[in-house]
Amino acid sequence: MNPESVDSIANVVAVLKNRGFNFERRSNDGWIVLKGLLTAAGEVHPVLFSFDPKFIEIPRVRLLKVPSSLLPIAPHIDGNGGLCYIANGTVTLDICDPVGQTLACLERAENILEKIINNELIEDLEEEFFAYWNFGTFCISDVAPQPTLVLAFSIDISGSTWTILSDNIDRTSRLLMLAGHKSKPKPIPVYHLKTSTKARPRTDSWPPNDVKSILAWQGKLDSNCRKKIESSLLTAAKLAPTLVLFVINSPLMKYAFSVDFSSFKKNQRKSKFIDARSIYPLPITPHAVIRVDSEYITTRNIPNRVSLADKRIAIVGCGTIGGFLAEQLAKMGAGTGKGHLMLIDDDIMMPQNMGRHRLGIPSLFMNKADALFIEIGMQSPGVHIVSLPKKAQQVDLTGMDLVIDATGEESLGHWLANKLSPNIPLLTVWIDGPGVAVRGLIKSKADDACFRCLKEYERQKQLTSIVEELPKVTAGAGCEGLYVPFPAYVSSHAANLGAEMVLDWVNGITMKNLRTRITDSKYTLATSDCSPTTHPGCPLCRT
Repeated sequence: MNPESVDSIANVVAVLKNRGFNFERRSNDGWIVLKGLLTAAGEVHPVLFSFDPKFIEIPRVRLLKVPSSLLPIAPHIDGNGGLCYIANGTVTLDICDPVGQTLACLERAENILEKIINNELIEDLEEEFFAYWNFGTFCISDVAPQPTLVLAFSIDISGSTWTILSDNIDRTSRLLMLAGHKSKPKPIPVYHLKTSTKARPRTDSWPPNDVKSILAWQGKLDSNCRKKIESSLLTAAKLAPTLVLFVINSPLMKYAFSVDFSSFKKNQRKSKFIDARSIYPLPITPHAVIRVDSEYITTRNIPNRVSLADKRIAIVGCGTIGGFLAEQLAKMGAGTGKGHLMLIDDDIMMPQNMGRHRLGIPSLFMNKADALFIEIGMQSPGVHIVSLPKKAQQVDLTGMDLVIDATGEESLGHWLANKLSPNIPLLTVWIDGPGVAVRGLIKSKADDACFRCLKEYERQKQLTSIVEELPKVTAGAGCEGLYVPFPAYVSSHAANLGAEMVLDWVNGITMKNLRTRITDSKYTLATSDCSPTTHPGCPLCRT
């Protein structure tokens, strides 16, 4: 059956009619709207039931009359009576069974409504507040942890007034400029208030659109917070602002709203005592507080794990592995807080590099470390990066928390293993042969094998990456010189492995110090992840 056919729609309408639902109309977006009754908690409730004629999105349910027991605030019911009975993205609808899926949604809606009426889902209301805060624009929050001072600004974006919270307006302005917003931020007064009550929407009058309605709503939630808002507004009224921002820090989230004072009369401002009722008609705009600060961006996708914030990390080699790896480490917090990300490479970005490098045409003929510094700075303006267009042998690596060798140069790997203080962990990431495998080795303790130890093992046919003989393939000639060819995805694999090991390291996870990933299916893994100790024949560890 074609789920979008006229027959499918007719069948669903017919089945719903047997359940007491009658066709009303088609909505502006083409959905089929029917009117009927839901039975919940021993009572019937008139609703509009709308379904997608393509049967891709979940049907919508709107209560035509919200039960008095659920006023003024109830979970999963918005200000228009809309019933949230299934979270978007949590179910997969079967487009091959439109009748069955529609009836299942109807039954689910009845079940959820009954639980709401029986007060079984009251806590859900707090969790879903963000969806009900019908914001007009965003409040962009670019604030570092434990800021000394947070200022507020307004900015015109596509004809709308957005608000901004920042503890470093230069950094935030750069972020906005990189995002394509060149308007100059204008300072505005801001009041930061705290409430111990979790935010919930009203079901009888929502969303608030003026000071009176915002105060009435807050009064239902937290009378002390309401008093603070009103008192702050009366103070602000004397300062002759055009716009005032309020940021409410609730237990689950921050939400904000701005008050437009442009209609407030001058003679009212000059009064010794301002009647609170005079500010009640002032319009307000709800704002969704959207965090863009580095801590949020870098920790959101690694919950319950430590980021790389505050760590001093050096990457030696900004080539085919180091370019991808540096970007990943920045996204995991390297260079944020009190830490920095040091990029070391004396090489130039040439045309022959671009086929498997993170950098592209804009970086052509630039130093790789400097070019990567610019590229990551554009993607993550809050990251503190240091670029050093030098050889590793010319750089003082004292004080680093972690040094990463991403050059793939065996001799430099041996030099770093010998040069670094035993207290500085060294991670070496490289590609074996013409891209048959990628490997990572970290030495963080005295008895861990170093990179030279591994080469001693390999000479004895131990701890090799593949069972087969490692192929030797080269390409190139003339001025270009010989090189080892492998596709770009191999570079990404190596960087991914390096990032994985760095995240385990910073979280103190007991890990296998030597890891291998096969990248060419023609070959067989020889050594599973393990933790080799120093080789007795290693001249570096022996001394």
